[in-house]
Amino acid sequence: MIRFDMSEYQNREQLEVLLGDKNYPQGQIGRIFDLNRNNHGELQGGTIHFDEIEKAHLDIMLILLQILDDGRLTLRDGTLLDLSKFYIVMTSNIGATEAMEMRKSTPESIARVVLSLVKEKLRPELVNRITEQVVFNRLDYSVQIEIAKLLLDRKIERLNTHLNTDIRYSDCVIEQVIIEGFDTRFGARPMRRCIERLVGDAIATKLMNDEPPSGLLRSNRPMGMLEFEQETLAREVEASTIEK
Repeated sequence: MIRFDMSEYQNREQLEVLLGDKNYPQGQIGRIFDLNRNNHGELQGGTIHFDEIEKAHLDIMLILLQILDDGRLTLRDGTLLDLSKFYIVMTSNIGATEAMEMRKSTPESIARVVLSLVKEKLRPELVNRITEQVVFNRLDYSVQIEIAKLLLDRKIERLNTHLNTDIRYSDCVIEQVIIEGFDTRFGARPMRRCIERLVGDAIATKLMNDEPPSGLLRSNRPMGMLEFEQETLAREVEASTIEK
């Protein structure tokens, strides 16, 4: 999948960055699609994802009209990209706030409100060319758990590979990631940053103490941090000694 974050293209000048200028005639689009070509120089197809489409400049929206109409895109240097083998997916946060305020309403009612707002905020000629419009439901807790596990597993696997460590995590870590990283408006997007911060701080603490960052990560909710099990046990022993 080829993804474009449209929040990076809010100014008209950025249209040249995307399609090409005198310094880079093929622009970002040309360079990205070159990686998708086969040995014969043909585009192999796939999915193009335009994320946060509502943030793009109006002139950049015209690019989408050309793609949706003709399945082609012309770059500054005259290169013609044949995008007829690609699926086009556009995602947006339009109506997210309104949907959260309608939590007790039926999915059908929420969808009607959201799609009505989409028609107000996006160019009608663009909306009319969208084959299927889907309103996603709020992520329930079971899905949040799966996302947190997936992101944690990827992070821990990379660390264990690069640092030659044996880092693991307990179930309470997943709960803390969801509590701190899930946002009612932005969904699971902040989870990645939350994991980077929590895991990174725990490893940094170990390294500052000249200790290898290995072992079982546990949650220290009162402190808003993660700790390796040895530190957690030591803290519990210390607290028990003080009480006695």
